[in-house]
Amino acid sequence: MTESRQELRCSLCLVAFDAIPLIFPEASGSIGGAETRAILMARLLSADPQVRVVVVVRDSRPRPIRMLYGFTVITRVDRLFRIRRFVSEHVTVLKAFPCLRIKSWSPGLIWKIPLLFLARLFRGSNSIEDFHWLSKETNCDVYGCLGVSERTAQIFDAVKSQHRRTLLFVASNADLDRSYGTLPGFVGPHGDSGIRCADAIRSANVIVCQNDVQQKMLKEHFGRDSHCFPNPFDPDDWRKKLQRPVALDAAIPSRFVLWVGRSDRHHKRPDLLLQVARSCSEVLFVMIMNTHDESVATAIRNQRPSNVTIIERVAFDDMPSYFRQSAMFVSTGSKEYEGFPNVFLQAAATAVPILSLEADPGFISKHQAGVVCHGDVEQLASEVKSLWADISRAKRLGENGQQYLSRCHSAAEARAKLLEILEDALR
Repeated sequence: MTESRQELRCSLCLVAFDAIPLIFPEASGSIGGAETRAILMARLLSADPQVRVVVVVRDSRPRPIRMLYGFTVITRVDRLFRIRRFVSEHVTVLKAFPCLRIKSWSPGLIWKIPLLFLARLFRGSNSIEDFHWLSKETNCDVYGCLGVSERTAQIFDAVKSQHRRTLLFVASNADLDRSYGTLPGFVGPHGDSGIRCADAIRSANVIVCQNDVQQKMLKEHFGRDSHCFPNPFDPDDWRKKLQRPVALDAAIPSRFVLWVGRSDRHHKRPDLLLQVARSCSEVLFVMIMNTHDESVATAIRNQRPSNVTIIERVAFDDMPSYFRQSAMFVSTGSKEYEGFPNVFLQAAATAVPILSLEADPGFISKHQAGVVCHGDVEQLASEVKSLWADISRAKRLGENGQQYLSRCHSAAEARAKLLEILEDALR
Protein backbone atom coordinates (compact mmCIF):
# COMPACT_ATOMS: atom_id res chain seq x y z
CA MET A 1 0.00 0.00 0.00
CA THR A 2 2.78 2.40 0.96
CA GLU A 3 4.84 1.65 -2.16
CA SER A 4 1.90 2.15 -4.53
CA ARG A 5 1.03 5.47 -2.89
CA GLN A 6 4.62 6.69 -3.34
CA GLU A 7 4.22 6.25 -7.10
CA LEU A 8 1.14 8.46 -7.12
CA ARG A 9 1.15 12.17 -7.74
CA CYS A 10 -1.78 12.54 -5.34
CA SER A 11 -5.06 11.00 -4.23
CA LEU A 12 -8.47 12.66 -4.04
CA CYS A 13 -11.65 11.71 -2.22
CA LEU A 14 -14.85 13.27 -3.53
CA VAL A 15 -17.71 13.17 -1.04
CA ALA A 16 -20.89 12.82 -3.10
CA PHE A 17 -23.33 10.99 -0.83
CA ASP A 18 -26.36 11.48 -3.10
CA ALA A 19 -24.63 10.17 -6.24
CA ILE A 20 -25.73 6.61 -5.43
CA PRO A 21 -28.13 6.36 -8.47
CA LEU A 22 -25.26 7.24 -10.80
CA ILE A 23 -23.21 4.33 -9.45
CA PHE A 24 -26.00 1.80 -8.90
CA PRO A 25 -28.81 2.59 -11.40
CA GLU A 26 -31.30 0.45 -9.49
CA ALA A 27 -30.98 2.70 -6.44
CA SER A 28 -33.81 5.18 -6.06
CA GLY A 29 -33.20 8.89 -5.78
CA SER A 30 -32.92 11.92 -8.01
CA ILE A 31 -29.77 12.79 -9.94
CA GLY A 32 -28.61 16.34 -9.34
CA GLY A 33 -26.07 18.54 -11.04
CA ALA A 34 -23.57 18.36 -8.17
CA GLU A 35 -23.58 14.56 -8.20
CA THR A 36 -23.15 14.44 -11.98
CA ARG A 37 -20.30 16.92 -11.68
CA ALA A 38 -18.56 14.77 -9.05
CA ILE A 39 -18.69 11.63 -11.18
CA LEU A 40 -17.45 13.44 -14.28
CA MET A 41 -14.51 14.91 -12.36
CA ALA A 42 -13.69 11.48 -10.95
CA ARG A 43 -13.70 9.99 -14.45
CA LEU A 44 -11.46 12.71 -15.84
CA LEU A 45 -8.89 12.47 -13.06
CA SER A 46 -8.84 8.68 -12.88
CA ALA A 47 -7.66 8.60 -16.49
CA ASP A 48 -4.30 9.80 -15.13
CA PRO A 49 -2.48 6.73 -13.71
CA GLN A 50 -0.70 8.92 -11.15
CA VAL A 51 -3.95 10.03 -9.51
CA ARG A 52 -6.03 7.80 -7.24
CA VAL A 53 -9.67 8.86 -6.98
CA VAL A 54 -12.21 7.65 -4.43
CA VAL A 55 -15.90 8.63 -4.52
CA VAL A 56 -17.90 8.14 -1.32
CA VAL A 57 -21.65 7.63 -1.63
CA ARG A 58 -24.25 6.77 0.98
CA ASP A 59 -27.03 4.18 0.98
CA SER A 60 -29.30 2.44 3.46
CA ARG A 61 -27.81 -0.99 2.74
CA PRO A 62 -24.26 -2.34 2.32
CA ARG A 63 -22.79 -2.41 -1.15
CA PRO A 64 -19.43 -3.83 -2.26
CA ILE A 65 -16.51 -1.55 -3.04
CA ARG A 66 -16.68 -0.99 -6.76
CA MET A 67 -14.30 0.17 -9.46
CA LEU A 68 -15.99 2.38 -12.04
CA TYR A 69 -14.24 4.13 -14.95
CA GLY A 70 -10.97 3.75 -13.08
CA PHE A 71 -12.01 5.24 -9.73
CA THR A 72 -13.05 3.52 -6.51
CA VAL A 73 -16.56 3.81 -5.09
CA ILE A 74 -17.09 3.29 -1.36
CA THR A 75 -20.63 3.14 0.01
CA ARG A 76 -21.15 4.36 3.56
CA VAL A 77 -24.04 2.50 5.17
CA ASP A 78 -26.69 4.60 6.88
CA ARG A 79 -29.71 2.42 7.63
CA LEU A 80 -32.03 5.42 7.85
CA PHE A 81 -30.45 7.34 4.99
CA ARG A 82 -33.49 7.32 2.72
CA ILE A 83 -35.85 8.14 5.57
CA ARG A 84 -33.64 11.00 6.69
CA ARG A 85 -33.41 12.34 3.15
CA PHE A 86 -37.21 12.18 2.80
CA VAL A 87 -37.69 14.08 6.06
CA SER A 88 -35.07 16.69 5.16
CA GLU A 89 -36.91 17.38 1.90
CA HIS A 90 -40.14 18.02 3.78
CA VAL A 91 -38.97 19.59 7.06
CA THR A 92 -36.66 22.44 8.04
CA VAL A 93 -34.90 22.14 11.39
CA LEU A 94 -35.01 25.38 13.41
CA LYS A 95 -32.65 26.53 16.13
CA ALA A 96 -35.46 27.54 18.48
CA PHE A 97 -39.00 26.45 19.37
CA PRO A 98 -40.95 24.90 17.65
CA CYS A 99 -37.72 23.24 16.34
CA LEU A 100 -39.35 22.01 13.12
CA ARG A 101 -41.07 23.76 10.25
CA ILE A 102 -43.01 21.70 7.71
CA LYS A 103 -42.05 22.77 4.18
CA SER A 104 -44.44 20.32 2.52
CA TRP A 105 -46.75 17.87 4.21
CA SER A 106 -46.72 14.13 3.61
CA PRO A 107 -48.49 11.43 5.67
CA GLY A 108 -45.18 9.57 5.90
CA LEU A 109 -43.88 12.28 8.25
CA ILE A 110 -46.22 10.97 10.97
CA TRP A 111 -44.00 7.95 11.59
CA LYS A 112 -40.69 8.93 10.01
CA ILE A 113 -39.95 11.93 12.26
CA PRO A 114 -40.58 10.00 15.52
CA LEU A 115 -38.52 7.10 14.18
CA LEU A 116 -35.52 9.35 13.59
CA PHE A 117 -35.85 10.89 17.03
CA LEU A 118 -36.16 7.52 18.70
CA ALA A 119 -33.12 6.22 16.82
CA ARG A 120 -31.23 9.35 17.89
CA LEU A 121 -30.20 9.76 14.28
CA PHE A 122 -32.20 12.84 13.44
CA ARG A 123 -29.34 15.26 12.94
CA GLY A 124 -30.62 18.73 13.60
CA SER A 125 -28.68 21.91 13.04
CA ASN A 126 -27.16 21.74 16.55
CA SER A 127 -25.76 18.23 16.22
CA ILE A 128 -22.39 17.23 14.83
CA GLU A 129 -21.82 14.16 12.69
CA ASP A 130 -18.50 12.44 13.18
CA PHE A 131 -16.72 12.24 9.82
CA HIS A 132 -13.36 11.01 11.11
CA TRP A 133 -14.12 7.68 9.42
CA LEU A 134 -13.61 9.35 6.03
CA SER A 135 -9.84 9.67 6.23
CA LYS A 136 -9.52 6.25 7.86
CA GLU A 137 -11.51 4.42 5.17
CA THR A 138 -10.25 6.27 2.11
CA ASN A 139 -6.73 7.43 3.09
CA CYS A 140 -6.49 10.27 0.57
CA ASP A 141 -4.39 13.42 0.41
CA VAL A 142 -7.21 15.79 -0.54
CA TYR A 143 -10.93 15.74 0.30
CA GLY A 144 -13.39 17.54 -1.94
CA CYS A 145 -16.99 18.57 -1.23
CA LEU A 146 -19.48 20.02 -3.67
CA GLY A 147 -21.61 22.81 -2.25
CA VAL A 148 -21.54 24.86 0.93
CA SER A 149 -23.35 23.36 3.91
CA GLU A 150 -22.99 22.44 7.57
CA ARG A 151 -22.03 18.95 6.45
CA THR A 152 -19.21 20.38 4.33
CA ALA A 153 -17.91 22.23 7.39
CA GLN A 154 -18.10 19.06 9.50
CA ILE A 155 -16.23 17.03 6.88
CA PHE A 156 -13.52 19.66 6.58
CA ASP A 157 -13.13 19.82 10.38
CA ALA A 158 -12.73 16.04 10.57
CA VAL A 159 -10.23 15.52 7.76
CA LYS A 160 -8.16 18.59 8.61
CA SER A 161 -7.74 17.22 12.13
CA GLN A 162 -6.04 14.29 10.37
CA HIS A 163 -3.77 16.72 8.48
CA ARG A 164 -5.50 16.26 5.12
CA ARG A 165 -6.16 19.04 2.63
CA THR A 166 -9.59 20.27 1.61
CA LEU A 167 -11.14 21.39 -1.64
CA LEU A 168 -14.48 23.20 -1.94
CA PHE A 169 -16.37 23.19 -5.23
CA VAL A 170 -18.96 25.98 -5.26
CA ALA A 171 -22.24 24.53 -6.57
CA SER A 172 -24.35 27.66 -7.09
CA ASN A 173 -24.43 31.41 -6.54
CA ALA A 174 -26.48 30.80 -3.39
CA ASP A 175 -23.44 29.09 -1.83
CA LEU A 176 -21.82 32.52 -1.55
CA ASP A 177 -24.57 34.43 0.26
CA ARG A 178 -23.01 37.43 2.00
CA SER A 179 -25.33 36.78 4.99
CA TYR A 180 -23.32 33.70 5.96
CA GLY A 181 -21.30 34.62 9.00
CA THR A 182 -22.59 38.21 9.17
CA LEU A 183 -26.24 37.86 10.23
CA PRO A 184 -26.64 36.12 13.62
CA GLY A 185 -28.97 33.14 13.36
CA PHE A 186 -29.07 33.25 9.57
CA VAL A 187 -30.22 29.95 8.04
CA GLY A 188 -29.59 28.99 4.42
CA PRO A 189 -32.22 27.78 1.95
CA HIS A 190 -31.67 24.15 3.01
CA GLY A 191 -31.78 24.79 6.75
CA ASP A 192 -28.02 25.09 7.23
CA SER A 193 -26.51 27.41 9.82
CA GLY A 194 -25.06 30.47 8.12
CA ILE A 195 -22.12 30.55 10.52
CA ARG A 196 -21.18 26.94 9.73
CA CYS A 197 -21.51 27.61 6.00
CA ALA A 198 -19.10 30.51 6.41
CA ASP A 199 -16.78 28.15 8.32
CA ALA A 200 -16.77 25.79 5.32
CA ILE A 201 -15.79 28.61 2.97
CA ARG A 202 -13.11 30.04 5.23
CA SER A 203 -11.53 26.71 6.19
CA ALA A 204 -11.21 25.24 2.68
CA ASN A 205 -7.61 25.10 1.52
CA VAL A 206 -8.66 25.74 -2.07
CA ILE A 207 -11.98 26.92 -3.51
CA VAL A 208 -13.19 26.30 -7.06
CA CYS A 209 -15.90 28.49 -8.65
CA GLN A 210 -17.90 27.72 -11.77
CA ASN A 211 -17.62 31.15 -13.39
CA ASP A 212 -16.19 34.65 -12.93
CA VAL A 213 -19.41 35.90 -11.32
CA GLN A 214 -18.96 33.45 -8.45
CA GLN A 215 -15.28 34.35 -8.19
CA LYS A 216 -16.22 37.99 -7.75
CA MET A 217 -18.88 37.15 -5.14
CA LEU A 218 -16.43 34.98 -3.20
CA LYS A 219 -13.80 37.72 -3.15
CA GLU A 220 -16.24 40.46 -2.17
CA HIS A 221 -18.13 38.50 0.48
CA PHE A 222 -15.38 36.37 2.01
CA GLY A 223 -12.07 37.78 0.81
CA ARG A 224 -11.05 34.46 -0.77
CA ASP A 225 -9.32 33.87 -4.09
CA SER A 226 -10.32 30.87 -6.18
CA HIS A 227 -9.84 28.82 -9.31
CA CYS A 228 -12.40 29.08 -12.09
CA PHE A 229 -13.42 25.68 -13.42
CA PRO A 230 -16.67 25.36 -15.41
CA ASN A 231 -18.51 22.10 -14.96
CA PRO A 232 -16.58 19.26 -16.60
CA PHE A 233 -17.98 17.50 -19.62
CA ASP A 234 -16.82 14.59 -21.74
CA PRO A 235 -18.01 15.23 -25.32
CA ASP A 236 -16.61 11.90 -26.56
CA ASP A 237 -18.56 9.92 -23.99
CA TRP A 238 -21.71 11.90 -24.80
CA ARG A 239 -21.30 11.15 -28.51
CA LYS A 240 -20.96 7.45 -27.78
CA LYS A 241 -24.19 7.52 -25.78
CA LEU A 242 -25.93 9.38 -28.61
CA GLN A 243 -25.05 6.54 -30.96
CA ARG A 244 -26.70 3.94 -28.72
CA PRO A 245 -30.18 2.98 -29.96
CA VAL A 246 -32.56 3.80 -27.12
CA ALA A 247 -36.30 3.53 -27.71
CA LEU A 248 -38.16 6.25 -25.85
CA ASP A 249 -41.48 5.61 -24.17
CA ALA A 250 -44.43 5.43 -26.54
CA ALA A 251 -45.98 8.44 -24.79
CA ILE A 252 -43.06 10.66 -25.84
CA PRO A 253 -43.80 12.74 -28.96
CA SER A 254 -41.41 12.60 -31.91
CA ARG A 255 -40.46 16.28 -31.45
CA PHE A 256 -40.73 18.29 -28.25
CA VAL A 257 -39.37 21.02 -26.02
CA LEU A 258 -37.33 19.51 -23.18
CA TRP A 259 -37.24 20.66 -19.53
CA VAL A 260 -35.16 18.86 -16.90
CA GLY A 261 -35.19 19.56 -13.16
CA ARG A 262 -36.74 18.77 -9.83
CA SER A 263 -40.01 19.73 -8.20
CA ASP A 264 -39.33 22.82 -6.10
CA ARG A 265 -40.53 26.40 -5.76
CA HIS A 266 -37.28 28.36 -5.56
CA HIS A 267 -34.65 26.81 -7.85
CA LYS A 268 -35.84 24.88 -10.93
CA ARG A 269 -39.43 26.25 -10.68
CA PRO A 270 -41.38 23.83 -12.90
CA ASP A 271 -44.55 25.90 -12.41
CA LEU A 272 -43.05 28.55 -14.70
CA LEU A 273 -42.65 25.94 -17.43
CA LEU A 274 -46.39 25.24 -17.18
CA GLN A 275 -47.05 28.96 -17.69
CA VAL A 276 -44.99 28.85 -20.87
CA ALA A 277 -46.72 25.66 -22.06
CA ARG A 278 -50.18 27.20 -21.61
CA SER A 279 -49.12 30.09 -23.86
CA CYS A 280 -47.81 27.68 -26.51
CA SER A 281 -50.68 25.29 -27.10
CA GLU A 282 -49.28 24.27 -30.50
CA VAL A 283 -45.95 23.18 -28.95
CA LEU A 284 -45.33 19.81 -27.25
CA PHE A 285 -43.31 19.68 -24.02
CA VAL A 286 -41.58 16.88 -22.12
CA MET A 287 -40.67 17.47 -18.47
CA ILE A 288 -38.18 15.13 -16.80
CA MET A 289 -39.05 16.06 -13.24
CA ASN A 290 -37.41 14.38 -10.26
CA THR A 291 -39.60 14.51 -7.18
CA HIS A 292 -37.95 16.74 -4.59
CA ASP A 293 -41.01 18.32 -2.99
CA GLU A 294 -43.98 15.97 -3.23
CA SER A 295 -46.55 18.75 -2.84
CA VAL A 296 -45.02 20.67 -5.75
CA ALA A 297 -44.78 17.50 -7.87
CA THR A 298 -48.44 16.71 -7.20
CA ALA A 299 -49.50 20.24 -8.10
CA ILE A 300 -47.52 20.15 -11.34
CA ARG A 301 -49.04 16.81 -12.32
CA ASN A 302 -52.56 18.04 -11.57
CA GLN A 303 -52.15 21.39 -13.32
CA ARG A 304 -50.23 20.34 -16.42
CA PRO A 305 -51.90 21.25 -19.72
CA SER A 306 -52.51 18.54 -22.31
CA ASN A 307 -49.42 19.49 -24.35
CA VAL A 308 -47.08 18.55 -21.47
CA THR A 309 -45.81 15.02 -20.79
CA ILE A 310 -44.14 14.39 -17.42
CA ILE A 311 -41.51 11.71 -16.78
CA GLU A 312 -40.30 11.22 -13.23
CA ARG A 313 -37.01 9.46 -13.79
CA VAL A 314 -34.66 8.73 -16.69
CA ALA A 315 -31.47 6.68 -16.44
CA PHE A 316 -28.39 8.86 -16.83
CA ASP A 317 -27.16 6.88 -19.86
CA ASP A 318 -30.52 7.42 -21.60
CA MET A 319 -30.51 11.22 -21.28
CA PRO A 320 -28.70 11.81 -24.62
CA SER A 321 -31.61 10.18 -26.45
CA TYR A 322 -34.06 12.70 -25.01
CA PHE A 323 -31.85 15.62 -26.02
CA ARG A 324 -31.38 14.12 -29.49
CA GLN A 325 -35.12 14.10 -30.08
CA SER A 326 -35.80 17.55 -28.61
CA ALA A 327 -36.27 20.73 -30.61
CA MET A 328 -34.85 22.93 -27.84
CA PHE A 329 -34.02 22.91 -24.15
CA VAL A 330 -35.81 25.30 -21.79
CA SER A 331 -34.57 26.32 -18.35
CA THR A 332 -36.71 28.12 -15.77
CA GLY A 333 -33.98 27.90 -13.12
CA SER A 334 -33.31 30.88 -10.87
CA LYS A 335 -30.03 32.68 -11.57
CA GLU A 336 -29.61 33.00 -7.80
CA TYR A 337 -29.32 29.23 -7.40
CA GLU A 338 -28.00 28.06 -10.76
CA GLY A 339 -24.26 27.88 -11.23
CA PHE A 340 -23.16 26.12 -14.40
CA PRO A 341 -25.89 23.54 -15.07
CA ASN A 342 -24.74 20.29 -16.65
CA VAL A 343 -27.93 20.18 -18.69
CA PHE A 344 -26.79 23.30 -20.55
CA LEU A 345 -23.65 21.47 -21.64
CA GLN A 346 -25.67 18.38 -22.54
CA ALA A 347 -27.92 20.49 -24.76
CA ALA A 348 -24.93 22.16 -26.42
CA ALA A 349 -23.25 18.80 -27.00
CA THR A 350 -26.37 17.64 -28.85
CA ALA A 351 -26.62 20.87 -30.91
CA VAL A 352 -29.88 21.74 -29.14
CA PRO A 353 -30.59 25.48 -28.66
CA ILE A 354 -30.99 26.70 -25.07
CA LEU A 355 -33.77 29.03 -23.95
CA SER A 356 -33.13 30.24 -20.41
CA LEU A 357 -35.50 32.36 -18.38
CA GLU A 358 -32.71 33.85 -16.23
CA ALA A 359 -29.53 31.81 -15.86
CA ASP A 360 -26.56 32.13 -18.18
CA PRO A 361 -23.27 30.53 -17.11
CA GLY A 362 -21.51 32.81 -19.57
CA PHE A 363 -21.76 31.13 -22.96
CA ILE A 364 -25.41 31.24 -24.04
CA SER A 365 -25.51 34.92 -24.98
CA LYS A 366 -21.80 35.35 -25.68
CA HIS A 367 -21.62 32.45 -28.13
CA GLN A 368 -25.24 32.70 -29.34
CA ALA A 369 -26.06 29.19 -28.22
CA GLY A 370 -29.63 30.24 -27.44
CA VAL A 371 -31.56 33.07 -25.83
CA VAL A 372 -31.60 34.43 -22.26
CA CYS A 373 -34.89 36.14 -21.38
CA HIS A 374 -33.80 38.02 -18.22
CA GLY A 375 -36.75 36.82 -16.15
CA ASP A 376 -39.47 37.65 -18.68
CA VAL A 377 -41.80 34.61 -18.89
CA GLU A 378 -43.75 36.13 -21.80
CA GLN A 379 -40.56 36.57 -23.79
CA LEU A 380 -39.61 32.97 -23.02
CA ALA A 381 -42.95 31.77 -24.38
CA SER A 382 -42.50 33.93 -27.47
CA GLU A 383 -39.01 32.53 -28.10
CA VAL A 384 -40.32 28.96 -27.71
CA LYS A 385 -42.94 29.61 -30.40
CA SER A 386 -40.35 31.26 -32.64
CA LEU A 387 -37.81 28.43 -32.46
CA TRP A 388 -40.51 25.77 -32.77
CA ALA A 389 -41.56 27.31 -36.10
CA ASP A 390 -38.12 28.43 -37.34
CA ILE A 391 -36.19 25.16 -37.52
CA SER A 392 -33.25 26.70 -39.40
CA ARG A 393 -32.71 29.32 -36.67
CA ALA A 394 -32.94 26.65 -33.99
CA LYS A 395 -30.37 24.58 -35.84
CA ARG A 396 -28.02 27.55 -36.15
CA LEU A 397 -28.18 28.34 -32.42
CA GLY A 398 -27.69 24.68 -31.54
CA GLU A 399 -24.62 24.42 -33.75
CA ASN A 400 -23.16 27.54 -32.11
CA GLY A 401 -23.47 25.83 -28.73
CA GLN A 402 -21.87 22.67 -30.06
CA GLN A 403 -18.92 24.61 -31.48
CA TYR A 404 -18.44 26.41 -28.16
CA LEU A 405 -18.40 23.08 -26.33
CA SER A 406 -15.83 21.60 -28.72
CA ARG A 407 -13.51 24.58 -28.20
CA CYS A 408 -13.85 25.10 -24.46
CA HIS A 409 -14.75 21.79 -22.82
CA SER A 410 -12.32 19.18 -24.04
CA ALA A 411 -11.56 16.34 -21.63
CA ALA A 412 -7.81 16.97 -21.88
CA GLU A 413 -8.10 20.62 -20.88
CA ALA A 414 -10.48 19.82 -18.02
CA ARG A 415 -8.15 17.11 -16.70
CA ALA A 416 -5.17 19.48 -16.83
CA LYS A 417 -7.07 22.15 -14.92
CA LEU A 418 -8.20 19.67 -12.26
CA LEU A 419 -4.61 18.50 -11.80
CA GLU A 420 -3.53 22.12 -11.38
CA ILE A 421 -6.23 22.60 -8.72
CA LEU A 422 -5.16 19.44 -6.90
CA GLU A 423 -1.53 20.49 -6.88
CA ASP A 424 -2.53 23.87 -5.47
CA ALA A 425 -4.48 22.11 -2.71
CA LEU A 426 -1.44 20.03 -1.84
CA ARG A 427 0.70 23.16 -1.58
